[in-house]
Parts: sequence; C-alpha cells; structure tokens
Amino acid sequence: MHRREPAAVVREIEGYARRWGARRFWFADAQLLSVPADRAHLVAILEGIRRAGLAVSWSGYLRIHELDPELASLMVASGLGDLEISLNSGAPAVLEQLKLGFTVEEVIHGCEILAGAGYRGRLLVNLALNAPGETPETLRQTIDAVRFIGRIFAAQKVIPVVFFL
Repeated sequence: MHRREPAAVVREIEGYARRWGARRFWFADAQLLSVPADRAHLVAILEGIRRAGLAVSWSGYLRIHELDPELASLMVASGLGDLEISLNSGAPAVLEQLKLGFTVEEVIHGCEILAGAGYRGRLLVNLALNAPGETPETLRQTIDAVRFIGRIFAAQKVIPVVFFL
C-alpha cells in the first residue's frame, strides 16, 4: 500500500489554503483506517494540520470501528467536517456474509466515540442494499441501526447513502 509522506500532505494543504484560500479538503483514500498501520499515518497528518495552524475542514471515508477516543479527539480538533462511514447493513448475518471485518456493534461504538469527542458534522452512512441474503427482516435491522446512529448524532445529521451490489 502506498502512503504519501504526511509532511508532504500537510504542505500541500497549506499551499492550497494560503495560495487559493481553500478551506475544505476531502481525503480520497479508499478508507481512512483500513488497516491498523493507517492510524499512525493519519495521526501524523492531523497533527501536522494542527501544528501549521491551518483553519481548514477536512472530510473522507472512515472505517469507524477502528476509532479510539484519542484519535477521535484529534480528528475533531484538526477540523473534521462531514464524514462518510461504512455500515453496509444493520443485519449481523448480512455483514458476516459480506466478510467486511466489523460488526454493527463496533460501528455503533465508533459512532459513540466520535460523538463523545464533540463531532458535530454530518455522518454519511454507506448502505449496501440487496446484498446476498438480504430479506425484509435484514432491511428492517438496517433501518433500525441507522435510526440508532441518528439518536447518537441527531437524525438530521445522519445521511444514509444507498448503493446496490
């Protein structure tokens, strides 16, 4: 996996902010925190943004089940704007079938950590409808999970993003 040098990423953000007045950035990684080694890389970038005193807002995809309170606080302090996460399904059986490596409970726990860190942006929740094994009951479980996440952040802040497999 290729990772850009954190200092280079911060310099690029700083350059766009100073030269063009850019204030909003989207990290186009497939997902932040895809593997445990991503944490140190992300921390280095976010600490660099803070050290540079950049008043920017950044967004991206996050595998929220890997989130811990320290990283969540740094994310918020460094300007986290909207965030996109994967839930895919609120049904444990469907998640197991998809072999995504996380549970509904882990996603909800990550959301609680993020809310506890003071996150106030929108949360876009990716949902993969019509997955193998999907039934009316698993769809109800997904709706219930999204509603539960909505109670953590405020319903109007949680945006379901539906895609089809």
